[in-house]
Amino acid sequence: WVQVLALAGLQGAITLTWVVYNLYLPKLLTQFGFPASLAAVLLVLECALGVVSEPVMGGLSDQAVHWAGSRFPFISVGVILASSLFIAIPCVVVFVPPREIIRGILPLVLIAWALAMTVFRTPAISLLEKYAAPEQLPLAASFITLAGGIAGSFRDIGNTFIVELGPVVAFSTASFVLLGAGFALRFFNPPATPVDPENVEISKIPKISEIPNILIAKLGLIVITGFSLAWGSRLLMDAIGKNLKAQLNTDDITSIMVVIAVALALAALPAGFIA
Repeated sequence: WVQVLALAGLQGAITLTWVVYNLYLPKLLTQFGFPASLAAVLLVLECALGVVSEPVMGGLSDQAVHWAGSRFPFISVGVILASSLFIAIPCVVVFVPPREIIRGILPLVLIAWALAMTVFRTPAISLLEKYAAPEQLPLAASFITLAGGIAGSFRDIGNTFIVELGPVVAFSTASFVLLGAGFALRFFNPPATPVDPENVEISKIPKISEIPNILIAKLGLIVITGFSLAWGSRLLMDAIGKNLKAQLNTDDITSIMVVIAVALALAALPAGFIA
């Protein structure tokens, strides 16, 4: 359970970086001479790249288990790279003059950071299978959900506080939190069992035509379920917020939305226990 909590801490750090990123992105873009509407385009592009790159990184990390004996080369490199690029984002805006010739450097750094985040997230989350027995996976996963939900609640309650810190301090703090979470995960990770490389059969990544139809159907069901849950929860929270504003006749519902977000995060624990 110590390893599970360390993994939950990494998930919380990942969510925190995205909270800071979303809060500052429009402001940083306009400060560097771009329209604020570019933020939505970049977020859609980054999510689309993540849909493609995360499964690829997951497959490569599976191969890394055979030739390196661990997924941590991907996790360590990804965390260090993502943390470095995350600090670089506000530094580009603050210390680089926004001349027409070099304005394109900011979108490139933003996209590079989003891709760096995909390098380690899937390999890290897959460690849950190693840390928890099969019958305890739902409960163990609920701690991951809890950490992400608690960190995500800062999107509302920490809006003013995070913005007042300034971009350099906010990005640097989130970056060091991510580095610390990655270090903690590596520190508490149990040592791997020594394996003789000569007796290890390295499996190749199968082609699409070689994957059984039943497996493709199951993976498709998981994709549809995840897509539906993500959209459903997003639309539900948006609808709740709008209805609360209308019913209470006020635009300040921050505290109520934070309570709802934290309650949903805490609900993951009993749900995992029952499962």
